[in-house]
Amino acid sequence: MNADQLELDLAPALARIFPTAQTIVLHERLVRERGLPHFEDHLFAYDVQGRPLLPLRPLELPELHDALRQTYGGGYVVVQAPDILPVP
Repeated sequence: MNADQLELDLAPALARIFPTAQTIVLHERLVRERGLPHFEDHLFAYDVQGRPLLPLRPLELPELHDALRQTYGGGYVVVQAPDILPVP
């Protein structure tokens, strides 16, 4: 699923964490811990030149992961954010 534009209410939280982000990727990954496989959402961001920024695991900012999942759904989500997150 590709979303065209970042929701306005999510932009301030993302701007605090990824101030130079232009593309946000929310990716569901299968994780095997203690023999019990489960899915985790990982949040990745890329700047204007396509360089990866620091990824966030769900435990690092669960409310942002939950808000993105509720807004855009499950699976692999790519959100373009050039209009919402300005380049400094």
